[in-house]
Amino acid sequence: MSEDNKYDFSKIFDKILHRPIYSRLTNDLIKSTPDEDLTQLIIDNIEVNNKGKSDGDLYSVLTAGQKIIYSTYVLETQIFNGGFGGFYVNTQCALNQFLERDLIAIGAKSLADIVRSANEMSVLILADKAEPEQLYPLDIEFRKVIDVDSLDARRVTYIKGSKEQFISA
Repeated sequence: MSEDNKYDFSKIFDKILHRPIYSRLTNDLIKSTPDEDLTQLIIDNIEVNNKGKSDGDLYSVLTAGQKIIYSTYVLETQIFNGGFGGFYVNTQCALNQFLERDLIAIGAKSLADIVRSANEMSVLILADKAEPEQLYPLDIEFRKVIDVDSLDARRVTYIKGSKEQFISA
């Protein structure tokens, strides 16, 4: 099968556009959600209940579990969108101080090490002591690691083991 025919994008987009978004999560809802949709369920819930907040303001009001899922999700989507440079610009560096801890919490130590290196490099870049291009090798390394060690699978395992962190009061 060619790469062009590998996915039926109309079905993928239809699923994304018509997915239910819940402002309240229950144990039964979390348990019944397929693994491939579980992270998005949590992210949608966080976003629907925190509209208009910056990443830093949003992060500060989340439960410990929500913080872990949110920060690692934003990191992963930003790395694929614009690399670490894009992540730092788009989040205004509001999450980088928490990422190493949050990645370790879900067992992603190798990614935490990459993030530590990127954070150190970003400090040098902001001080004009390094060039933004020096982050590119870390972008590549991050992508290689998650190709073999799925960050989403780690989030799903964490969510299933810590449901109480996501259930609405």
